[in-house]
Amino acid sequence: MNWLMGFFLMQACILGATEAVAFQDSLMLKVVLLEKEIMENQHSEERKVQLVLKKADTYKRMNRPYDALATLSRLQPDSLSGSVKCTVHYNKALHAFMVGLHSTSLQEVWSMDQCSMQAPQEMLFLMVLLENDRWDDFKSSFLTYARSRHFDTTSFVKEFRFPELMDVDRYRKKSVWPGAGLISSGHTGKGIVNISLQLAFAGFAVSQFYTGYYFTGFFSGVQPARRFYKGGRALTQTLVHEENHERIDDLKAKGYKYISQLYQ
Repeated sequence: MNWLMGFFLMQACILGATEAVAFQDSLMLKVVLLEKEIMENQHSEERKVQLVLKKADTYKRMNRPYDALATLSRLQPDSLSGSVKCTVHYNKALHAFMVGLHSTSLQEVWSMDQCSMQAPQEMLFLMVLLENDRWDDFKSSFLTYARSRHFDTTSFVKEFRFPELMDVDRYRKKSVWPGAGLISSGHTGKGIVNISLQLAFAGFAVSQFYTGYYFTGFFSGVQPARRFYKGGRALTQTLVHEENHERIDDLKAKGYKYISQLYQ
């Protein structure tokens, strides 16, 4: 009985995979036919825009946002009418966001200032502002959308506070002194270890120089001490950057939490 169930399960998986491939092939055929119609288009510019939008939507269904964005880039929104122009800007912003081109997505959503904003457009607008670290714009826009939906913003105002970022240049200067940058940035353990290793190798170098083993003292004492010194300075900057990124990511997570609550 077990082998029979296994056989039917395997057949179901093969059938599912076959259907998925067939679905993708049908969409690719649609892309080809749409492009053919675009190239042969003898109708109005409006018809071309419709075909390009359909082609981009087909790429979207195929989970190919890069191709969808490239397709939409063939259109010049400034030459389009109101509603179509808004549709193009929204889709370009959406696909740019999906592929991580957040600055490009921001430019597109800024261009939607005269467009009617429904829930999908508002959500995208807020997410784009978050990913571009536009904290003031995000907060003011969220409060505007929240009030229009009668959403209680008390906890949002209390929780969504701009992160106090550490001054990388300040800690870089402090790291001139062995271990000082690490300790002052809150990594006391790493700072003490770094200082101890530098002192140990420096002490070994002095002892070797004192006994006349200059070659050993230099390569087994001075050089390791120098590497740990430089490593401590580099580690300080890395840890400060990581701490800043963590604070920013934490604020973004709070922003996404409230977006999901607003549009649930």
